[in-house]
Amino acid sequence: MAARNIQNRTYLRDSLGLCDYIYPITYSFSKYGPVGDPDLEGKLYTAITGRPASELETFGERIFNMQRLIQWREGHRIPEDDYPPEFNFTEPLFQNIHGAKMKMPGPGAQPVDATGNVLDRHKFTAMLREYYELRGWDRETGLPTEETLRKLGMEDLIGALG
Repeated sequence: MAARNIQNRTYLRDSLGLCDYIYPITYSFSKYGPVGDPDLEGKLYTAITGRPASELETFGERIFNMQRLIQWREGHRIPEDDYPPEFNFTEPLFQNIHGAKMKMPGPGAQPVDATGNVLDRHKFTAMLREYYELRGWDRETGLPTEETLRKLGMEDLIGALG
């Protein structure tokens, strides 16, 4: 779910012409603390268009699904291209470029050392299918379902799937 939301927001931010360097705003005079205002993009959208910022979530999802269909039309092999390179499943992780161990978040947000691990293909495939479901994509093909395209108001693209 986090990956889906971050991807939608990134595509949306790019389509709004906002710079990755500064957005999300890390400091704001209108908010206390170092977080800034995570709703600033929506406020700008509403100020300029007069439309509710709540539309932005759907717009981000539409953009991401359109990108997926464009990639498929342009010859990307889906779902094969959603897998990382083969060495991730066969070669153990070593230190990073600075010689440090591969620390990653683990259970309870505690750091764990992943040095020496390999990616489990079965677990990755299960995770990928779960991701497809969260996106409203077919679990096997990785393409948006007709239902998803209808929900997003993209009915005119249903024929492109055939």
